[in-house]
Amino acid sequence: AFKHGVSYLTPSKISIRLTVKGDELYLEVDNPVVEHKETSPQAEGGVGLTNVRERLKLLYGNYYTLKIQQLDQRYMVNLYISLNKIKKDLYD
Repeated sequence: AFKHGVSYLTPSKISIRLTVKGDELYLEVDNPVVEHKETSPQAEGGVGLTNVRERLKLLYGNYYTLKIQQLDQRYMVNLYISLNKIKKDLYD
């Protein structure tokens, strides 16, 4: 959101909500879709989201849900992690 969801030319608003209820963690991020004009060959086909998914899988196995969607000109990310199930796997 901070790298791709802000613009120096137009006002940009990033909304982040992090909630922990019992042993459940919820993260919601909402940011605008901003076009960045980059000249580097690495500008296309970045690996950011692929890396995020791989790290989540390594850290939390099957105990998370990640949903990323684009609606109109906004990106919305919802992440849920079951902390209780992770604790049980680590200490059982």
